[in-house]
Amino acid sequence: AQIVQAGLGVLLAVWGLTAWALLIAGVLRAEATLAIANAIFLVLMFGGGLAIPAQSLPWAGLAGFLPTGALVDAMSEPVLAASPLAILVAWGVVGTVLAGRYFRWES
Repeated sequence: AQIVQAGLGVLLAVWGLTAWALLIAGVLRAEATLAIANAIFLVLMFGGGLAIPAQSLPWAGLAGFLPTGALVDAMSEPVLAASPLAILVAWGVVGTVLAGRYFRWES
């Protein structure tokens, strides 16, 4: 069950983070996209418990609501836990809706 939960967590995180990346690319100019994406990456990495354990962060209660925090929770909880997966689905749905609204493929 743990491997299924971890795999599902990874797939949901990829979906959500890709949708948000498309939103950023659709809203910002190309020059600003890389800088903003790197800043967001650092916030998600350090704020969500990937680089530093979330329990040691002052905002530990909020870390689980970030997509990276929910992914860490989904991969580390021993039994099938719906909460981190639901958080990842929420990030994916909101990101997909917003990316669909603002992202346009131009050649």
